[in-house]
Amino acid sequence: MVRCSSRRLRPATGTAVLFAALIAIVLPLSPAFVAAGLASVVADAPSTQSAPGTVALGGGATWTRSAVVTLAVSPPTGPASLIRISNDGGTTWVEMPYVLSLDWSLIDPAAGGVDADGPKTVTVESGDGIGPWVALGSSTINLDRTPPTTSGLSLSLGGWTGFADFTATDTGVGVARTELSLDGTHWRSLAPSPYTFYGPGFVDVRDGTIGGSWEEGLRTVYARAVDKLGNVSEPQTTTVGAANVHGLGEVPARFEFPLPAVTGQPFTVDPIFDPGFHIAAGDFCQWRLATGTSQVRLEAMYDETFQQVDVPVSPVNGLCAPWTFTLPYTPPLEYSVSLAIMRGQNESVYTIEPLAGSFRATLGSTSRAITSSSLPLFYIEPDRELVSAGGVVTYRLKTAGGMPSASGLWWCEPAVIPEVNVYSPQSQQGGTTFPCRVTSSGPWVAGWVWYHNDRRFLVQYDPIGDRSKPTITSTHVDIANGASVDTGTTATVRWTGHDSGTGLSRYQVQVSRNGGAYVSLTLASRLATSINRSVIFGSSYQFRVRAVDRAGNIGAWVYTGVVRPARYDDASSAITWTSGWTTTAVAGAVGGRAHETVRLGAAARLAFTGRAVAWVAHRGPDAGFAQVWVDGVLASTVSLTSATDQTSRVVWRRTWTTSGSHVVQIRVLGTTGRPRSEVDALVLLR
Repeated sequence: MVRCSSRRLRPATGTAVLFAALIAIVLPLSPAFVAAGLASVVADAPSTQSAPGTVALGGGATWTRSAVVTLAVSPPTGPASLIRISNDGGTTWVEMPYVLSLDWSLIDPAAGGVDADGPKTVTVESGDGIGPWVALGSSTINLDRTPPTTSGLSLSLGGWTGFADFTATDTGVGVARTELSLDGTHWRSLAPSPYTFYGPGFVDVRDGTIGGSWEEGLRTVYARAVDKLGNVSEPQTTTVGAANVHGLGEVPARFEFPLPAVTGQPFTVDPIFDPGFHIAAGDFCQWRLATGTSQVRLEAMYDETFQQVDVPVSPVNGLCAPWTFTLPYTPPLEYSVSLAIMRGQNESVYTIEPLAGSFRATLGSTSRAITSSSLPLFYIEPDRELVSAGGVVTYRLKTAGGMPSASGLWWCEPAVIPEVNVYSPQSQQGGTTFPCRVTSSGPWVAGWVWYHNDRRFLVQYDPIGDRSKPTITSTHVDIANGASVDTGTTATVRWTGHDSGTGLSRYQVQVSRNGGAYVSLTLASRLATSINRSVIFGSSYQFRVRAVDRAGNIGAWVYTGVVRPARYDDASSAITWTSGWTTTAVAGAVGGRAHETVRLGAAARLAFTGRAVAWVAHRGPDAGFAQVWVDGVLASTVSLTSATDQTSRVVWRRTWTTSGSHVVQIRVLGTTGRPRSEVDALVLLR
């Protein structure tokens, strides 16, 4: 249990006592003054403990948005077995066993902390319980939990598009960006702008990736600010009116999407043209499907999410026909469909820009194939989704919508905005397959182009797969359900992970005992999200987890807090008992004995500080039910009935995200026919 401690004095050494005695002989001082001087001499005597070490908060970070950070100290170089920690420069201390790393609250009042943002200095000293405390060092980190302050949002809209005025300031770590949403759920950066060819603050209320649509009428637009730590301001809103007004050079039409966007299922884009409009003779329709992030789809910043398919087709009855196709899977499930009316392969007469035709899909299939299309098209597929420098990706030309095969030109090259008419040495004329050797790191792009009747069929793909690292999104340590208890018990470590690219390949888990080196643990399967680990009472443990994705990218270690398993057997004075309990010798029980009762309402109570608690008891045919109350609230009704006898097993457990003060009480229900209940021990994780 963490406790506060005042400074400890070593017993007076012979030299110190002799010095004090000489002072008393030479000078006419009072005995109280001599005693005070002796205490001062002893307290300030040179230490035999470890020399000053190092202290780090948050892995050496300068700023944090969490009041709980990792506190790391250097290993002891002498006999120190304790550390004490202060949040107020050394006035108030919390003492604990010497550990190398722990989760520490910067605002814990028990150590003098104050619940306010700003610089937080943590001071650490070490000791051996006998001599004076020795300074290990201190570390300062800036706590910033306050989101940016924002101005009112204003938006000048003309038809579908306009420019937003929205500013933010931050007195802490600083503003990272402002963000825009059209539904309050999906957001994109507003400033800095993700686009180079639109002006700052540009808004198109048709952008479906952030909740926009082609519906006319009043719209609510949302804006918020995010600081460099991820603190997010409350959204500001404004209401604007959207109208079907076409900009200069824009196709006089609007898009309708009659089918939901689900990968692997048909998706339709239907252009609804203004009355009286017809495409001029000789002009044709040029559809384009692009997949990937907004930077990929709209800025040609190629990465593993990129795919593009150009589909030139003749008009039907003077208009562009709807396009229905199987929606291919490409993370992050964001797409753009654009339409141009072309006069020859290089001259567009009208266009609907890809931002206006952007939409978000839901996952139905992970197939990247366009298996069907109402319009004839080509597309290409790689034989693998990821490759390192020196690797080869082989592409295969595929068709849909009745398109016959054709002899086009293949190419692949580093993705520095490749031009169709400028080819790298890696090119090939004709054929339905093409090997692309990736000779350097970074994004590459492969493509195939075919010219037919002054029309260009173009498809492109990024052969490089995942370059983003996977993340561990949560960790949790609990006492294993059903675990046996002796000199130790079993802890369960759980975690969740995420990868936005090619997917998770495996997890890696390690444990450190008593601040020692981390040791790898073997998982039941490579994607298991939990593991049981034996832990010994009186020791401390810290676990860390990281993920590896299918591309070989290795994520950062994510650490659990330091946990210290502790056991209170039924002989412990910390457990209080009502009348009706008897002590019984039980083979296999903790300490060879347990408390048991058949009395309705008999109770056992433990007040403790910890992050997890478990009740250890005997299960058997003659055992009944009991209630567990936590902090005055009924937490569970537990059955101790079992067809066979099971001794010293965890029959109930509860876990909290952080350590705190709690009270657990077990109340016996005196079940008819099998009234017996037992308390063998209570186990904690501190």
